[in-house]
Amino acid sequence: MVNTLILLLTGSLLQHFFALPLAIIINSKLVKGKEFFKTAYFLPFITSTVSVVIIFGNIFDTNFGLMNWLIGLFRHAPNIRWTGDSLGIKVVLSTMLNWKFIGFNMVVYLAGLQAIPAELHESAEIDGAGAFRKHWSITLPQLLPVIFFAVALSIIGGMQIFEEPYVLTGGYDNMGGDGNSGLTAAYYLMFTAFKAYKVGKGSAIAWLIFVAIIAMNAINRRVTRRYDHR
Repeated sequence: MVNTLILLLTGSLLQHFFALPLAIIINSKLVKGKEFFKTAYFLPFITSTVSVVIIFGNIFDTNFGLMNWLIGLFRHAPNIRWTGDSLGIKVVLSTMLNWKFIGFNMVVYLAGLQAIPAELHESAEIDGAGAFRKHWSITLPQLLPVIFFAVALSIIGGMQIFEEPYVLTGGYDNMGGDGNSGLTAAYYLMFTAFKAYKVGKGSAIAWLIFVAIIAMNAINRRVTRRYDHR
């Protein structure tokens, strides 16, 4: 559960801090070719998970990976064993999840932005509001239902992360790699129920994940409503 919560924060919820500004930028009148950018950013989401894991596994490879080569340009030190280190595995997984899902959330936010009446921003401009004030006082309040929806999807998906760590760390034989640092709740659930054949225990784990998702989305809803009432 600790591994799952860490990846939820760094790989699922963190992406919204990139997706929303990207959506605002692409929605700007100054940006041309919006359809191209929407397609380009959305492509990672529809790419096969196994393909993505293989690509990132090569990028973070200890001996021939692009990441170690880039780091080596700035400092001379032994290569980092990204997928052989407990912290490195989390870094790789978080980077992969952000790359894969930022575009999806950006498209969700972009749809919400395009539903905001242009008259609101025009009125704010007439009153002398700058770009920051317009987005803080108009865009964010108007987007609250979309933000709640997008964060809720990230919580649900983040608590069910399985394919990425399973493929990256070598399946059930390695169980999350060094120190089980890539072992998530869903990963452990699949192993328990379908590899160890302890279906009862697996069902109990599934219920715990379900309760955790409900609790976190209740907090998400409470925070959203509190901000909405300001």
